[in-house]
Amino acid sequence: MLHGAGLSGLALRLREATRDLHDDAEGAVDWESRIATPAGYRQLIERWWGYHAAREPRLIEALGAEALEGRTKLPALAADLAALGQTRPDILPLCQPAAAPLTREQALGALYVSEGATMGGQLIARTVRERFGADAPTGFFHPYGARTGAMWQDMRRMLDAHEAEGDAIVAAARDTFRLLAEWLKA
Repeated sequence: MLHGAGLSGLALRLREATRDLHDDAEGAVDWESRIATPAGYRQLIERWWGYHAAREPRLIEALGAEALEGRTKLPALAADLAALGQTRPDILPLCQPAAAPLTREQALGALYVSEGATMGGQLIARTVRERFGADAPTGFFHPYGARTGAMWQDMRRMLDAHEAEGDAIVAAARDTFRLLAEWLKA
């Protein structure tokens, strides 16, 4: 799901250091099978909700609201869930490990994984729309619309500003991939 074109610096290091876990997570999630039916798609969105509902407050605490401005996924997830018939996401299970406090480095590693998934989410959104129609709810997988590339470039700049903490950020990204693989495959 990660977008690799034009990477350098810490973003390139992260991609290379997490490739194995990225592939494992993508295989565990098996998104193509999951989106074969509306019920499977809804369950996948519910699992993503459980992760982001637990993780986003920790990201904001660690990085500040300004760093996440325009990057939060909960509004798009709530809209997608409502369109899929789930109007009470607050009753869905939360990914409790994602609710643990984060250091700045851990938050940057987690954000790298989330933003990379957003880049890859464009393919999922397109596939969902092809399968279920142009009006299918895909806001979570394509939350930035035409700004997707610019948001990814912004993320790369954010990472490059913290290259000195690269080892800790890579370790956190690896941990995030492991956590997501376990959480999303359920």
